[in-house]
Amino acid sequence: MRRFQQTLESVTFENLQGLKTGADKVYIFEESFRTKDGCKVRCRQNDTEYLLEAALLHPLIKGGDSHAYRLGYPDRLILFPYDRQGEGEVALIPASRLRKDFQHVELL
Repeated sequence: MRRFQQTLESVTFENLQGLKTGADKVYIFEESFRTKDGCKVRCRQNDTEYLLEAALLHPLIKGGDSHAYRLGYPDRLILFPYDRQGEGEVALIPASRLRKDFQHVELL
């Protein structure tokens, strides 16, 4: 961390709210295990397991997961159906592409 010249404080104005899904039980999953086809996850909304494509899932670290000088591997994943569009831009993946490229999403 010492090799970075900027501190978090110097590049942020205010940090009042973290990630807000509006429906954590729907978008945040507990990872059961990974396969060559994707990740087996458990949805807290309906207590059901799904196999989802890993490209749509990202590790989610919450406040209790981090400690000074140590960060464990989180078992929570967030469904993030967005794609990079350009320099610093992201957009929701269109439903037609989700159906074509991510067949397991249809199960949801």
